[in-house]
Amino acid sequence: MLEKERKNQKARNSFEIFKTLKDFSDLVSFFLEKEIRKHGITPSQFFILKAIKEKKPGNQKQLGESLIHTGGNITVVSKLLEKKKLIKRVKLQDDKRYYTILLTPSGETKLQETEKAVKDILDEIMANLTPEETEQICETGKKIIDLFGAERVKAIRNYKPPVSNKKKKEKK
Repeated sequence: MLEKERKNQKARNSFEIFKTLKDFSDLVSFFLEKEIRKHGITPSQFFILKAIKEKKPGNQKQLGESLIHTGGNITVVSKLLEKKKLIKRVKLQDDKRYYTILLTPSGETKLQETEKAVKDILDEIMANLTPEETEQICETGKKIIDLFGAERVKAIRNYKPPVSNKKKKEKK
């Protein structure tokens, strides 16, 4: 096979892998979002509740960094979760700009219920895979993530989309 043909074949394979991963991600995301919303919260709210539980307690900036969200988005979602009485935001005594975020008992209950539903959906999606296939998917996914390196993952988490000129003009 000529070098040009090999490169074309590799590009087709790469695109097919990308398309498969994207379709898989879209499929799982669709079913998970549908299930999470049945519990009266959004996927963003669910992942923030989960991160709060894991950080024990954390502040909004730490949550944003761990979830690939901008600080403003975390603030908005946190305020909504606080209105629903799922979290409690407590101002830090030394720095009034920062809030420690705590899960309330009803937030803990909501998270447990939603986590169970999410696990059931994932189990249903993966039911036809053998343990070896599941392990292979996990290992391959980790390998792809590792190819990007810790610095790139950190850069993605800290990414802030540029503000368009249109938005700047509207604010004036």
